[in-house]
Amino acid sequence: MIDLEIKEIDSADVDIGQWRSDGSEQVYLQISMNIGETGSAAGDLFQTIVATPEGLRQASGRFGPVVSTRGLMVVSKFSWQLVRNTLTEIVVSCAAEDWPRSVLKLERYFIWEYEDVR
Repeated sequence: MIDLEIKEIDSADVDIGQWRSDGSEQVYLQISMNIGETGSAAGDLFQTIVATPEGLRQASGRFGPVVSTRGLMVVSKFSWQLVRNTLTEIVVSCAAEDWPRSVLKLERYFIWEYEDVR
């Protein structure tokens, strides 16, 4: 069994270290994570959307009636602590016998950079 960890979290939408919700709870952010085996410098890119219900309603105006079919985490109220803790719990729970089996589990939650390259 290998152990997994998030090596880095980033967003193309905001500076994660600086951005704070304005309290409107209209949050819809693309999150990218470098995930790999614990103790290794290597990792692969996985992505998800983190959104509040109000952020999803607002996004439907931009994207149409279907906002996402997967790779989505909905939070009732946005908090970086909640998001980080939840992402970490998900990643740790996806540990398997080896990397390929771990990736299969991670793909249940996230979109993998090498998804259709098998």
